[in-house]
Amino acid sequence: MTSHNTATASPARIAWIDAAKGACIFMVILWHVATGAFNEATYTHMPLDVYWTGLLTLFQPLRMPLFFVISGFLAHSAITRRPWSHSLASRILMLGWLYILWASILLLFKTWLAGAFAPDVLEATIAGPVDYLAHLLLADNTIWYLYALVVYFTLCKALKGQPLILLGALFALYLGADRLTDITNFSKLIGYGFFYAAGCFGKPWIERYYADVKLPRLLGTLIVLPIVMLAGRQLDLFYHPVTQLIMSCLMVSISIDMLSLILKRWSLGWFQALGQRTLPVYVLHMLLIYPMALAFSALSVDTLQGSLLFAGLPLLLGFVVLGLSLLAYSLINRGPLKALFDLPRLSMQRSVQE
Repeated sequence: MTSHNTATASPARIAWIDAAKGACIFMVILWHVATGAFNEATYTHMPLDVYWTGLLTLFQPLRMPLFFVISGFLAHSAITRRPWSHSLASRILMLGWLYILWASILLLFKTWLAGAFAPDVLEATIAGPVDYLAHLLLADNTIWYLYALVVYFTLCKALKGQPLILLGALFALYLGADRLTDITNFSKLIGYGFFYAAGCFGKPWIERYYADVKLPRLLGTLIVLPIVMLAGRQLDLFYHPVTQLIMSCLMVSISIDMLSLILKRWSLGWFQALGQRTLPVYVLHMLLIYPMALAFSALSVDTLQGSLLFAGLPLLLGFVVLGLSLLAYSLINRGPLKALFDLPRLSMQRSVQE
């Protein structure tokens, strides 16, 4: 989720990547709106919270795996061709700075909200310095993705000469991530490295295999995906890592082909523009969702009319949060405050260049 486009692929490839990133960040926002705020209300007539969580869970194998495949894809040249000195500031120090800065901002804001208004609604707040460090090191926060990018980039660059060994090790971690820890986001950090490495070292194959849309491949994956999902449900293996991996591969393939097909006819300019601003949206959107959770915790929807009225609310709120995040970024990203979205030294250099 970088705000500066560093990819070197063809214009058509960039268009597809940015559109996919735009779709992914909206899925992330929608997930956080539905599970972090909307589900805090009481729904006595219809379990809308259960419905929305169940629906969005179906896209869990796509949301972050696609994001990490794209991130690895875009980091391919920096990892395989450029020296460490070229990537240290932009790929490691900048993302590390942003992770620590925004994880701290969000944890402090959440802790203040919980203490001032509703400690039972907003959990996992800071109890002290040790707890704060634990939250950072164990990725126990909502922007763990930035932490993961630093870890994955460093691993892939350090072991670029042994990609198969690294992929094998990361695949083993993916299979056992849930057994290694019960901290949700730390488990994801352990497991999703496989997708980043696959996107990075598999870039030449991805470019060649998806150079053009093949309708038989698209139709085949569209047919196989629901079969795998239904079989997983029936056999109680839907959440098994292997089933999730198969679904991730199918969903990523479908997404690439569908977006490539759509881009042949429409530009998807809005999604592409959003895809180039995923970083600020990612770090800002939870500042809006935490207060939203407090508001929803005071709501009780106990009529059929109210349930029907609320049924599509998460989708609407997702667009509202997205729009407000982009607006806040446009207002904040000025002068010294640019350091909130960039490494301070790089921020000053870019300001001088502008």
